[in-house]
Amino acid sequence: MSEKKEKAAKKPVAKKVSKKEAEVVEPVIAAEPAVEVAPKAVAKKAAPKANNKTAKVIKKYQAHDNDTGSTDVQVAVLTEKINALTKHLQGHKKDHDSRMGLLKMIGQRRSLLNYLEKKSNERYKSLIAQLGLRK
Repeated sequence: MSEKKEKAAKKPVAKKVSKKEAEVVEPVIAAEPAVEVAPKAVAKKAAPKANNKTAKVIKKYQAHDNDTGSTDVQVAVLTEKINALTKHLQGHKKDHDSRMGLLKMIGQRRSLLNYLEKKSNERYKSLIAQLGLRK
């Protein structure tokens, strides 16, 4: 090969481009290789995450260790929420949205208590005595 051809093969030919024709090219960032992580052992939880007061109420009224949804527990948790919201509304009299939420919770608790009264009148009476509710 001649020297001219060798130099031409080694040296890339650059074409002059005007500013109008130039395209903006963003640099390509190489993606990091995916690393597989072994799954952790999943422990079975007895109750969903709840604040301390709710957890204490659930613990007090549950029938067994994994009981978080029985009627007694639901009524007790609703009663705790109702009492907290009632206290809030005493200081914030114009908070009508919270008042509507309070009325919905009271209706839900009343429905659960009616159900419990039909199913087991003894449990109903003991629950309202423990919670200090009146009927």
